[in-house]
Amino acid sequence: MFSLRSASICVVALAVNAAARPTVFTQRSTLARSDGSPLSLTFSIANDSDASDAVPYYVPLDGISYSFSVSHSSLNDGDEFGLVTVIDPGNSASFSSIQSTVSAYSSEDDVFNEAFLSTVFLRSSSSSKLSSSLISSVASKFEVNNIFASSSVPSAKGVSSAVLSSQTTIPIGPYVYRIGGPSKSASFWPVYRLYPDPQEAFLYGVTAAADGGFVRSSGNVPSAGDYTTVPVPSRLYYKESSLPLAGLRVGVKDIYDIDGLKTGCGSRAHFALYPPRNATAPAVQRLIDQGAVIVGKTKTSQFANGETATADWVDQLCPFNPRGDGYQDPSSSSSGSGAAMGAYGWLDHAIGSDTGGSIRGPAGQQGLFGIRPSHGAITLEDVMPLSDVMDTGGYFARDASSFKTFGRSWYGSTFKSFPSFPKRLMVPNDTWPVSNAASEAIFSSFISKLQTFLGAESDATGISALWTATSGVNETVQVYMNQTYATLIGAYQYDNFGLPFITDYMAANGGRAPFIDPAPKARWAYATGRGEAAFEDEGNRRVVFQDWVAKEVFKASDASCSDGILVYPQSTGRTSYRNVYFSPPTAPLGFSYGRVGPFAGVPDLVVPLGQVAYNSTISGTTEYLPVTISMVARKGCDYMLLDLISELELHGIINSVGVGKTAFTI
Repeated sequence: MFSLRSASICVVALAVNAAARPTVFTQRSTLARSDGSPLSLTFSIANDSDASDAVPYYVPLDGISYSFSVSHSSLNDGDEFGLVTVIDPGNSASFSSIQSTVSAYSSEDDVFNEAFLSTVFLRSSSSSKLSSSLISSVASKFEVNNIFASSSVPSAKGVSSAVLSSQTTIPIGPYVYRIGGPSKSASFWPVYRLYPDPQEAFLYGVTAAADGGFVRSSGNVPSAGDYTTVPVPSRLYYKESSLPLAGLRVGVKDIYDIDGLKTGCGSRAHFALYPPRNATAPAVQRLIDQGAVIVGKTKTSQFANGETATADWVDQLCPFNPRGDGYQDPSSSSSGSGAAMGAYGWLDHAIGSDTGGSIRGPAGQQGLFGIRPSHGAITLEDVMPLSDVMDTGGYFARDASSFKTFGRSWYGSTFKSFPSFPKRLMVPNDTWPVSNAASEAIFSSFISKLQTFLGAESDATGISALWTATSGVNETVQVYMNQTYATLIGAYQYDNFGLPFITDYMAANGGRAPFIDPAPKARWAYATGRGEAAFEDEGNRRVVFQDWVAKEVFKASDASCSDGILVYPQSTGRTSYRNVYFSPPTAPLGFSYGRVGPFAGVPDLVVPLGQVAYNSTISGTTEYLPVTISMVARKGCDYMLLDLISELELHGIINSVGVGKTAFTI
C-alpha cells in the first residue's frame, strides 16, 4: 500500500517491490474536504527506476466508488491506499485460468498495469473452492501481497487476506482501494489513465460523478507541460457488459450540454457567464445509455461557425491537425473532435455537429470516416443551435465496422437497412475529374471499384444541368440558392442564441457586451441586415430545393432505399497552412455539392481513400495529406450507406485509417 498523509508529493513504493514489479513512482493527493481528506489522487507507475516511462493515473475520490464490509481479515491495521486488481476466477478457479486472465488484461487494456496485482480481489462465490496451493501460486507468480475474496480465503505463507462482501457487483479491472475505520469497511475507486492532449483538441477532460453527472478532471501530468490531460477508464470495467457501445471512449463537441459541466461553445464569455448544466442533452445521454464513456469536451470554433486557424480563432487556440507537417488547418466547427480522432488511438469516437460541413470538413482534413446524417436523425435538444432546418448530429470513426456500429446504436430505429444497394452511381461531370493528378488517380480507382461492386450504371449528369432541365425555376441553382445558407444560419442563430446570450451577458456585466469572433459577427450582421422577409424567402427556397432533390435526384426504392448514390470529392490532399493569413471572414454565400446535404436534409458520408504527397514549407520534407470522398443518398437512407461502406471494407475496397502524421501506412 502507499501512504497518503499530506498534500505534498512524495516518492513511494509498493510493499513488495521486486525488480520485475513496476513501481508506483510518485503519488500526490489533493486536499479539498473540510476534514482534510483527499478529493483525488494522482500517481504514476514506471517500469524503470528513473520513471522515464512513467504512466500517470488519476483517481477522483468523490466519484464512483464501491463499498464492502470486511471480515476475517489478517491485514495490518491502517488507513492507507493501495492498488488492487479485481478478477473473476469463474466456477472452477485454477492457476492457469487466472494466469490467462491477467495476460488478457495486459493485452486488452491500456490502463491495467502489473503493479495493480500487489493486491488481488477474487470476485466470485467460487472463492470457497480456492486452495492454499492456488493462493500460494498466484502470490508467487504475480508477487501478490494481499488476496481478497467473496468468501473464506485459505491461508498461505506471506499472504494477508480478507473477505469482502457487498450487495453490488464490482466490475473486473484495476482499482485503488482503502480499508479503514472502526467498521473496517473497504472502498474501491476506478482508476483513470491520464493522456496529454498535445494537439490542443480538448477543452477539458471529464470523469463520471457519483450522482450520475460529470465533473471536470483535476488530474494533470507535470511532464505534459501545459497541455490538457484527458482521463480514460479501464476498458476492463465494461468487458462484461452487453451494451453495443460498452466501454467505447467518446469525445463530445462543446456545444452539447452535459450534466455538471459548462458549455462554452468556443466562447470565453459564454463559458464564464453560465453555470454548469443540470441536464445532459438527450443525444449524449443516448450514447451513455448504450454504454459509451464520455472522456472530455472537444473544442469548437466559436458558436460552430466556419473559422480559419490563423486569425479567426480568437477566444481559443485552434486544434492542431495531426496529419502531414502538423500545421495544416483542421477545418472548422467540429475541429477538436476531428483532430482528436486523427491523433489519439485511445479515443474510439468523437461526436460533433454538421450544419454546412462541420463533420465533413474535419473528416476530410484528418482523413476520417464522418457522417452528416439525414436531418432529424437524432434530437438536438440542449445543443447550441445554428439552424433548426439544417443542424444535424454527426460523428467520426477510423474504420467502417465501428462507423456502422456507432451509427446504428446512436440513431437507433430512425433508419433501417435494405436488401440491396443502388444501381445508379452519380459521378457528375461538373465536379469530376479533379485537377490534382495524384488524387484523381485515387478517386478514379475507387469509383471504378465501387461501380463494379454495385453493378451500377454511371450517371455523369451534374446537379446544375439537372436543375436547369427539371426544376421549373428560371434561375440557375447557383443563383437561386446563393444566399440561402448564409441567411438561414445567420438569422436563426442570432435570434435564437446570439441575442439572448448578448442580453444575458450585458445584464450580468454592467452593460458591457461580450466579445464575438469575426466569423459569427460577420454572419449575424449579414443575415439580420437582410430582414425577416429575406429569411422567409430563403427558407422557402430551401424547401423547393429539398422537394426537387427528393423528386429528381434521389428517387425512392423499395430494394435499396435510394435509387442512386452521388459521389463528390471531399478532400484532395490540397494544403491549407495554418500560418497563412486570409482576408477577413464574410458571409458564406454560394452553392456547391457540399450544400446538397444541408439544403435537402439528405445523408452525406465521408470515406477516406488514400493520401498524396506534398513538399511541406513547414518541415522542408515530403509529407502526406488525406484524400477522401463524399457519398450522398436519399433522405433516410443512412443505414444503407453505412452498410455499403462496411461491405466495401470487408471486400478490401477501402481500409481503416491510423492515427498520427499519416492516415495510411506509407
